[in-house]
Parts: sequence; structure tokens; C-alpha cells
Amino acid sequence: MRRWIPLWLFAIAMAYLEATVVVYLREIFYPGRMALFPLAPMPPRLYLVELGREAATLVMLGTVAWAAARKAWARFFRFMVLFGVWDLCYYFWLWVLLGWPRSLGEWDVLFLIPIPWFGPVITPMLVALLLVVAGTLFDHQLARGAAPVLDTEVWVLALLGVVLVLAAFMAVPFQVLLQYGPEGFQTFVPRRFPWELYVPGLLLMIAAAGLFGRSFRRTMA
Repeated sequence: MRRWIPLWLFAIAMAYLEATVVVYLREIFYPGRMALFPLAPMPPRLYLVELGREAATLVMLGTVAWAAARKAWARFFRFMVLFGVWDLCYYFWLWVLLGWPRSLGEWDVLFLIPIPWFGPVITPMLVALLLVVAGTLFDHQLARGAAPVLDTEVWVLALLGVVLVLAAFMAVPFQVLLQYGPEGFQTFVPRRFPWELYVPGLLLMIAAAGLFGRSFRRTMA
């Protein structure tokens, strides 16, 4: 626990910092309004700033995970946990500061790189929870002296799962861009999330995590 406490504190504090930025953006672009859609137009210069902020977030999480361990696998597992805790706490702080999201089914703009990602709040939170649980268990196994074996089937399941989940996040905004261009977001209100992509993708990711976790026990035999 001692090695995890500072990492969790960093992720929680960083989530608060990210949430405060969103509070300012909401105040500027959505004054007196709780619903995020349709999106308010953002000047190109500020949009580029937002892209840079999101990229910087990943760099910060990655560098802290890198500094927190010496082995490559340990660094990766701690990045998983950091990312998951940050994402979960980000929505917690938004709820504390804004009273939003009002429900786990509320739609959000999840990411902007390479195009905007849309989805109900519950969808990134489930992925984040998987990252926290799996990363913590994997790191625990590593600390006990076990070494993972990354089989081909794990690669295939994990990559396919990630592709399906990302496709679910980007399917709706991609259709808007294809039909109406960037201006279409200013009138678009999402109605249906492609669960037929997301659910199989998440299940494949869970299956890959389970198989990967079992590989630790095989190497200890």
C-alpha cells in the first residue's frame, strides 16, 4: 500500500485539476446550462490548446508511472492504475463541483484525439474500473516475483477489444463529421450509443485481462 498511496494521491489531485479546467470551460461556453450537447463552437486556437492539454495529460501520467518503477511491466501496470483512478476521480470531481453528470447515462465528450469521442459517462468509467482492478492485481503478482507471459491469444483479444471500444466512442462523431462537417456538432444531440460495438469490446478486454492474469500463475509453477 505504501507504494500506491502517492500514486493514487497524484491521480486524484490531477483529476481535480482537470475537472477545474472543465468548470472554467463550461462557464465560458455553456453559461447557465447543464447539458453539453449540442456543442458550443470553440475558436480553432482554443481547440488546439485543448488538444495539447489532453496530450500533456497522457504524458504526465506516463512519466509518473515511469518514475514509480524500474521494470517495464511494473511501469505499464502503474500507468493503467493511474489512468483509471484519474478518469474515475475526474467524474467524481465534476459531480462535486458542477453537480454533473446528473446520471451515468449522460453523454460526454470523452477525448479529442484524433477526432472527438462521444459516449455516456458510464462507458469510460467501466474501462477505467477495469484498468484499476487489472493493473493493481497484475502489479501485485509482479511484486510477488512472478513474470507475465504475453501469449498471442492475449494480444489478439486485447487489441480487438480496444479497437471495438474505440470504434464505439468514435462512431457517432465520425458520422456527424462525414455528413455535416465540424459545424454539425453545433446542432447535433446524440441519442443512441453503439452498444453492439462497445459491449463485445469491453468483454474481450476483460477476457484478455483474465488470460493475462492466469499467465502469472503458470510462470510461478
